[in-house]
Amino acid sequence: MIDIVIGADIFFDLFKVSGRIPLGEGLPILVNSVLGWVVSGRSNRCQPSTTITANVASVTELHQLMERFWKLEESESSPCYSVEEAACEAHFCQTISRSSEGRYIVRLPLKDDVIINLGENRRTAVRRFHLVESRLLRDHRLGQQYRDFMKEYYELGHMKRVEHNENSICPTYHLPHHAVVREDSTTTKVRVVYDASCKTSSGLSLNDAMLVGPIVQDDLRSIVIRSRVHPVMLIADIKQMYRQVLVDVRDTPLQRIVWREAPDLTLETYELQTVTYGTASAPFLATRVLRQLADDEQRNFPEAAEVLRNDFYVDDLFSGGNNVPETINLQSLLKRGGFMLRKWASNESAVLEGISEEDKALRQSVDLDRDQLIKTLGLHWKPTADVLRYNVKLPQSEPTEKLTKRLALSYIAQLFDPLGLVGPVQGC
Repeated sequence: MIDIVIGADIFFDLFKVSGRIPLGEGLPILVNSVLGWVVSGRSNRCQPSTTITANVASVTELHQLMERFWKLEESESSPCYSVEEAACEAHFCQTISRSSEGRYIVRLPLKDDVIINLGENRRTAVRRFHLVESRLLRDHRLGQQYRDFMKEYYELGHMKRVEHNENSICPTYHLPHHAVVREDSTTTKVRVVYDASCKTSSGLSLNDAMLVGPIVQDDLRSIVIRSRVHPVMLIADIKQMYRQVLVDVRDTPLQRIVWREAPDLTLETYELQTVTYGTASAPFLATRVLRQLADDEQRNFPEAAEVLRNDFYVDDLFSGGNNVPETINLQSLLKRGGFMLRKWASNESAVLEGISEEDKALRQSVDLDRDQLIKTLGLHWKPTADVLRYNVKLPQSEPTEKLTKRLALSYIAQLFDPLGLVGPVQGC
């Protein structure tokens, strides 16, 4: 039980302690102890404290709008990159080159301290190929489409056959591959995707040894909104954009695959010659090359260079203007770098004059999420009516299954809505 609490300012006055030195009235005392001299007691402040009062009023929405305004008005702003992103950007600028045909040649941005420890994974790639081959033999339609894809890859020079050497001095890496099927695609139904995250014998993968570069394009929401403020809207995409960027021959041994068209043939080794979908640096390298092309050809195509720099989201073009834009200049600019636009669509028929029929979208509505490999619900643009709409395909449910709030929110979460135009509401 506590009867009284004594403050430190009078505690030592209650005891006769030897070695006590008072410092004066209103001042603490010095007390000798086994731990040394202890300072205790009351102390008067020499100066009164000064109180400062500041009033701040903040309007969040107005602050955000003004911050956006000043960012847009800034003539130049240095990008805020992480250490890895800055290193990747510097590597790109130091190693980028162009072929005699104008195509860009890039070096893979590698981490020197990791790539030297990259192990062997050919056995894993061969084992996974046999699994894919078994699937292709069971599904004849898929197998034919897969073979057609790989045949085109080889005939276009995007991969070449090489001899496998177990005692190779330079580091090598084998990319397992598999099929991704998109039945709603108007061009390629089957796409071969490469796995650069496959672990090697050292526990590291090619992606572990790669620098990941910064994002060099605007976000999709800003690009789509910017295109919608103009009376004339134009969309298209770049055909096989990644595969139009060449990889330096010093780095292609890191992009090897195993492939054969039939089980009775010898398993061959190939090296992919272009930027490969599935590697960690591929998005940066491809989009950074587009920006480099705009910078290099700015003098010859000033207006088209601005479109290339500001109106592309990965390989998709979302652009517009107050009148019919000059699509010829944009095509000419892209051809300088070996790129070609396709799937043209516009709400103004005059924009599409001179575009071949095979390069037009030729559909009533255009899927603005067409780059996604897996899509349940998507945002679409109808050029003839110039309206955005949502194509909602709800999965078939059992007659006894109730449409709960949880299930409804699950469907809504799958809705591709970069503009934030729709949202759930509580009904009466």
